[in-house]
Amino acid sequence: METEPIQQGEVSDEDKQRFIDYYKKNEGITDKTFEELYAIKGDEWNSNMWKLDDIDGKWYEYSTYNPDSKWDWYSVGGRWSGFFKMKAGIDPVTGRPGVFGNIPEEGYSDQAYKKDIDFEGMKNDAGEKARAYHKKVMELFGGVLPVIDIKWKDLIADESGTSDIDAKRTLYHNQPAMLRVKEVCNLHREELGYLFDIEEFEPDEEKAVQRAKDSAITTYAVLYNGEWIGKGEMGWWGMSSGDMDQDEWNKKVSELIDSLPEDTLLSMYDCHI
Repeated sequence: METEPIQQGEVSDEDKQRFIDYYKKNEGITDKTFEELYAIKGDEWNSNMWKLDDIDGKWYEYSTYNPDSKWDWYSVGGRWSGFFKMKAGIDPVTGRPGVFGNIPEEGYSDQAYKKDIDFEGMKNDAGEKARAYHKKVMELFGGVLPVIDIKWKDLIADESGTSDIDAKRTLYHNQPAMLRVKEVCNLHREELGYLFDIEEFEPDEEKAVQRAKDSAITTYAVLYNGEWIGKGEMGWWGMSSGDMDQDEWNKKVSELIDSLPEDTLLSMYDCHI
């Protein structure tokens, strides 16, 4: 949401000159003062967001950018298009695909009434995928997972040694377990990708399946009654901090959904920061 124009600061001489130089080079305008040129081209340049103060005679820059904004864009569906599995006979509603052009599977929707969503089917599907993935991972590691000696969160929190983040990264990734992970990922990039997280992988297959089921209807955050309720605080490039335990968050989201009336409209949004 845009705000009423808010003063950001004085327009610098460099900004004024850049503006003049642009129209001199691209449109051959050489016979105008800054004030005269801005009166003609200000709307085109920056929607007339530079304004002259009649009292002190200085030019100031204004902005309608909301200082309390959280996201730079959002859309229904997006990268998560096809999140909700619909019950038989219910037509899905989809928004826009994500940046990778993902297409929802047939029978999956971005928006639906609670009563029309097959939550149990979503959980079972997630469990089956988790079981297949678990078996594949164990197979690729020869049935034995490497054991991490130093966990990343412990290394970050440890203030007894070096505070150099690059040195900590080097120490972490040079552990025998991480070297083994890197070796296997390089050999099986298609199955494991670049970012296989050995710390998050549950070695017990049944626990892994149950965790997947519990997470099947969970999102990173929920917008409910005008309140943003999140697992953590999202920062630039999707990095989050202050996350609560995933199992606890799964439980909170499930309890919230269970408490909603059957005619509640649920929508999946892709929010980008």
